[in-house]
Amino acid sequence: MKAKILILLLLVGSLEALSWPSGARPDLSAGGKPVPAGHFRLSGFGAQLTNDTWDDQRLGIRFELGVARGLALDLASGSRDVSGHGAFQNGAEDMRIGLALWPLSYKDKLSLGVSGHLLLPTGFRDGQSYYDSTTNAVVSLPAFSLEQTAGQFALGGAWTPGRAAELSGYLGYFGTSDNSEQALRWGMNFALMPFGKRIGASMGYAQSITRVGKLPDTEALRAGLDIQLPWGFALHPGIYAELESDPLMGGAVGLSFTSRMPRSVFPPRPMPKSAPLRTGAIMLPPPLAESPMAGNQELWNELREGLAPAFEYVVPLESLDRPGLPFDEMNRASFWNSMAALHAAYPNVRWLLITHVEDETVTRDRGLGIPLLVAQPKLEAACKLRVQLVDLFEQTAYPERTVLATAMMSDGVKSPLLSTIEDEKISVAQTREITLLAYRNAGREVALALPPREDGE
Repeated sequence: MKAKILILLLLVGSLEALSWPSGARPDLSAGGKPVPAGHFRLSGFGAQLTNDTWDDQRLGIRFELGVARGLALDLASGSRDVSGHGAFQNGAEDMRIGLALWPLSYKDKLSLGVSGHLLLPTGFRDGQSYYDSTTNAVVSLPAFSLEQTAGQFALGGAWTPGRAAELSGYLGYFGTSDNSEQALRWGMNFALMPFGKRIGASMGYAQSITRVGKLPDTEALRAGLDIQLPWGFALHPGIYAELESDPLMGGAVGLSFTSRMPRSVFPPRPMPKSAPLRTGAIMLPPPLAESPMAGNQELWNELREGLAPAFEYVVPLESLDRPGLPFDEMNRASFWNSMAALHAAYPNVRWLLITHVEDETVTRDRGLGIPLLVAQPKLEAACKLRVQLVDLFEQTAYPERTVLATAMMSDGVKSPLLSTIEDEKISVAQTREITLLAYRNAGREVALALPPREDGE
């Protein structure tokens, strides 16, 4: 009799590992940054999880849409197929509708935001039953849906210390509409791209800490590769596990497609035709950069031409350093000593613009074409600048601003079926040509991004 009771308890424990709908499990993606404005991402995944008792096959699909800078919508759902003890059950999971708002960003290295999700109990609700001869009892398999509408709110953050790494995390709250189930949740994701954006590795962990109700203290773990494919596709193979009393573990693979929405749907924000004219001259030293550029001299020339219509005249400055006063933008005392020395050397020049090149990238966009037959790829260059305007007369500095200058050009007509890996590479000559095109737009973009004029200028 004691042996049968023990077997029954073990069986019930195995069932509880499966009895929690998708909304009751912690969300590994809740702390991720939203998709860029004007872009969309369609992703799907499949997973095969097992333990000593059950096989659990899962499929999922998610659609994300960047509505504006730092604002995105997403819609997700999935299905499950569970089998074990000679019984099986399959059906849809609940639908999830979400909104993410990430308004805070510091030098594009630290981002903060919030996200909210509404979980609708639209999944499979009729649990199947089977007879277990060992316990002489009829046992019901779990439904895949919550009993009530539920919601989740999360505070998220992402830190990008460099091009090759990113750390993100979140702290959230989950609760059903009748408050019968509530839980605190947290999670972290770490991405590493030591060989560039083509291939990287990522690992995520999330935990649900139960406060009210019968939800378990579930844990989810995911690790794998992120492989960028041509035409906006990406492959995500890896492993997935739910670490409960009887863990479910197995392999998983995901496929995603990211692209830009048609400009007729999200037209670019109208910009003024020209920047307002400021009184006084401006000094412009060469752009500062921590990594090699396509052409520092070319960018300097384009910035001077772009700023010329916005100031009385532009004074090129060969170097920010003054004799005996080395310029150090991180050391504020050294910074203002250099500003005072520049004002003494050029007493008739009011303004100084410090420009720092944060990043230069050249990417390939799939462009228009017929799927699998003909493609007209485009190359897109982006030059991200951090600029700060200094008033030498007043010895004050305006807050730093980030400016993104872009350019696009066609890469001919290609056949996706006949293209090789070599065809996907962007040559050095192409990289330099399109980056110089982006430089031509940088001066105007910087002039438009400067702080508005104040009365008396």
